[in-house]
Amino acid sequence: MEYEIHQRSGFVEVVTHGDGEAKVFQELLSEVLARPEWKPGVPVLIDHSDFNAGPLTVGEMSALADMIGNVRVELGSSRMAILVVRDLEFGLGRMWLAFVEDKWSGTSDIFRSREDAVCWLTQS
Repeated sequence: MEYEIHQRSGFVEVVTHGDGEAKVFQELLSEVLARPEWKPGVPVLIDHSDFNAGPLTVGEMSALADMIGNVRVELGSSRMAILVVRDLEFGLGRMWLAFVEDKWSGTSDIFRSREDAVCWLTQS
């Protein structure tokens, strides 16, 4: 799994590529939070358009939610929009939403349209 992090106007965008690896998500999260422009509450767009969640297990999805819980203070009340194109990632994303629901004060949702994701992410 590979990823890119971009600073956009009003949000941070993370673009993922390849097969999902739970350990890489920890690295990705640490890198986002270490960026000089990061501050709690910044909205994040996770673009999984070129991502395959197939290798991830239910246990790993739960662990990914725990990772968010472990950095809840650093994330603050951030909005996180997750963009997917396939049913597999949509379904696993919904599972992740259930796991992460009580772990942080931010909000997340899954989208199939970049336009809808960015609109939701940047609305006040």
